[in-house]
Amino acid sequence: ERILINLLSSILGVINIGHWNIAKMTNVEDKEIYRILVAGRPDFERCDNTVKTSKYSILSFLPVAVVEQFRRIANMYFLISGFIMAIGAYTTLYDTAVNHWTTLGPLAIIISVSLAQEGGADIGRHRSDAATNNYGCVVLRRADELDAEKGKREVGILNGEDVTVNQKKSYFKNEVSAVSKSNNGHNCKIAFEAIKRKDIRQGHIVLIRNKEMVPADTILLASSSDNGTAYVETSSIDGETNLKLRITPHLPKDVLNVLHRSSTRDFDVSEEKVLRETLIDATKRICRQTALGFPDATSAIENSKDGIGSPMEAQFSSFLQRSKSAVKLASSGAGYDAVRKSLAPRSSITHRTEDGAPVKYATGLRTEAPNASVNTFGGVCFLPPIREGGKSVEIPLGVDNLLLRGAILRNTEWAIGIAIFTGNDTKLVKNSVKTPSKFSKLDQLMNKTVLAVLALMFIMIALISTAANATNKANFDKLWYVGLNKNSSEPWPYLPKGFEPPIWRTTSP
Repeated sequence: ERILINLLSSILGVINIGHWNIAKMTNVEDKEIYRILVAGRPDFERCDNTVKTSKYSILSFLPVAVVEQFRRIANMYFLISGFIMAIGAYTTLYDTAVNHWTTLGPLAIIISVSLAQEGGADIGRHRSDAATNNYGCVVLRRADELDAEKGKREVGILNGEDVTVNQKKSYFKNEVSAVSKSNNGHNCKIAFEAIKRKDIRQGHIVLIRNKEMVPADTILLASSSDNGTAYVETSSIDGETNLKLRITPHLPKDVLNVLHRSSTRDFDVSEEKVLRETLIDATKRICRQTALGFPDATSAIENSKDGIGSPMEAQFSSFLQRSKSAVKLASSGAGYDAVRKSLAPRSSITHRTEDGAPVKYATGLRTEAPNASVNTFGGVCFLPPIREGGKSVEIPLGVDNLLLRGAILRNTEWAIGIAIFTGNDTKLVKNSVKTPSKFSKLDQLMNKTVLAVLALMFIMIALISTAANATNKANFDKLWYVGLNKNSSEPWPYLPKGFEPPIWRTTSP
């Protein structure tokens, strides 16, 4: 047994090291391929739904905004000129003929006005962000959890009353499910919580009302319209004013046949029937198939054909899990037969817990990683199995099932969906750019003009100073009238003899 423990531990170590090296060489960890969510179970590890369009904070405004002002070369030119004048005024290095405040004063006024204008514009962006992020939204929550957190109910939905859901009924038909027979708590209450838009998380079940903006990228699950459809206006996203039709994920016909049995007694999948749910019915159905009804349920993805990843990944994960279980059993003193049995491959995932009770599954979603494409989307929705021991029901997801953040719900009284991307992960934010600095074409032209003027000035100064220096050397002894003479004993010209010679400067000043 000890040899077996060491062998398995070594194998696990090699596998982990090899897997880490492969991931490092291929940069698998640096790029998110897909995203996993459980409907009704908020993911607090990912970003919230806050969107920021402002440019400055209280601490960064002055340093960043002042630096932005000196992108204009003219401002930098006058600042340097003013400092040069100030050095001449306050030191003995050289004399200055112009007061430095005549340059720095107007410059300070101009920059102050520009900073006030920039600050006012950014305050407006902060107010807009606050209004957007604090806008009221509605999510579905278990009433007991909401009461424990002292949350607030939305009185505009069902007059603030909760929806009582019989958990012993399956999500696909109105009779007691074999999977739920062992549940001791028959009913649970679902409340409509009023929260701020910024507090929505990926996995939340969101309720959207008519003419409201979709608060996050959402997969449509139900609506008040026929067959769970909804219309949205996306003019703020792509500029198109025509309404776009969005539909709930298409269920397999065998599941669809029993899903609406309560409202359509003689429903036949071969016939085209118009199906419509009330808000209460939709809430009950969604509760029974998500983590709202069963908070501790296992994701239905784990009961799918290939698990979370590809078949190879599923087999590798299964082998890794069995090996770890075998090491744990051997370490606890279990016999050889028990360890060997734990290493044996399993044909399918177990549907029983350790105490023999049926495993409860909640709807899971596997979607593409966040990206900026508003016209494409791919994913799979995994519904709980319709029979005990069966596989999860897989439903492909496309762009027709997606409500984008920023779209407006139109001609639809209400819609319910699961938030899959929030905040900076939404497609709207992925397509947005940071607030640019105000630097117009006129400013660019002024910069070029100032550079040209400065270049011309430097050239002229260099030429004139060179010519002046050469002329001064050639005519130095002739400049007696300004006190220049190489012979310090020579008297003043044109004056009678006897006058003492002046104090000549023998070098150029």
